[in-house]
Amino acid sequence: MSYKTATNCKCRRYFHYVIENVTERDKVNAIQMSWPNPKLLHSVIEQRFIAATGSLGTPEDVWTRFFTPVVEGLDTKDYLTSRIIPRPRDIIYWCNAALNNASDNRHTIIEQEDILLAEEEYSQYATESLLSELIARVPNAEAFLYNFIRASKILTYNQVRKFARTAKIPEEQIPGVIELLTDTSFLGQEVRPETFAFNLEEGRKRAIQAQARNTAKQVKQVRFLINVPYHAFLEIREADTSISTAKKIPTSTKSRTQSRRSR
Repeated sequence: MSYKTATNCKCRRYFHYVIENVTERDKVNAIQMSWPNPKLLHSVIEQRFIAATGSLGTPEDVWTRFFTPVVEGLDTKDYLTSRIIPRPRDIIYWCNAALNNASDNRHTIIEQEDILLAEEEYSQYATESLLSELIARVPNAEAFLYNFIRASKILTYNQVRKFARTAKIPEEQIPGVIELLTDTSFLGQEVRPETFAFNLEEGRKRAIQAQARNTAKQVKQVRFLINVPYHAFLEIREADTSISTAKKIPTSTKSRTQSRRSR
């Protein structure tokens, strides 16, 4: 057996061990907290790989031994934490999907293509998780959320209100429903021109709202940014060129189209 073949077999055994013994669904769903610090989220994956293999030297070895170093020009672990809702269950879900893809593709490490395909799966998971939160609190929640399909990533208050009206949400409930979308971090609020923040920490909500009100007076409209985790599944479009430089404040933050349309 060649060294490459032996390494492949060894890595595949690690993949299967992590999938089968470390990322059970009940553990994923039991974790509900938000962790805005990316290093804490990285440690969730590091600890699980170390527990699965029992033979790694440092947490950093997890990323150098099992993951491609770069995805879309970013360090892999930074790419992951920049495109999820910052909760342990979210990064666990994405990495578990990437592990499965790497195993299915017989890769010796988790490659970029495994991670990007897993991003589509994670985006669906994130959207369906959000929908489960909205259903109990928003009438016609599914119709409302799917009105965002192929929307621009930056929307005005009036555009979001139109989506709510199209879903036949009562007029008097619309302001509360839009606030709920910011509370759940689906929508970020414009806190400075072209800069958006998400309510990832309860203590920051009032500050973000105050900054958003001041910015709305300055730019003469209220605008929102759809959070990145939902982009792939909802096929969110880039904004118009005049506002394509919009920024997201760091941590203040196979196609499934057919299956989605059939719902």
